Amino acid sequence: MTPYLQTRNRAQERYNRSLLRTRVIVEQAFGVLKRRFACLAYGLRCHPGRCCSIIIATVFLHNYGLDCGDILEPNQDMDVNQPPNIANQENNNGI
Repeated sequence: MTPYLQTRNRAQERYNRSLLRTRVIVEQAFGVLKRRFACLAYGLRCHPGRCCSIIIATVFLHNYGLDCGDILEPNQDMDVNQPPNIANQENNNGI
């Protein structure tokens, strides 16, 4: 979706604000997934259909991890070249 370059009425201004807020949330979600799954950070080099399957799988695994209590510790200075620091609140034995 494209924002209005020059808004002419209040509806267009509201549209631009909503679009901006939505885009920020989506970009943050991409950032979380890239930090958690290195294959997304380095880029997928396969057929687009397979890429879609991989992305769906990473989103599923991320949500499953959240449901099981695994959280990705927030760190604004996280480097994509380092593995993510995943903490399990129930036990830290790697399960």
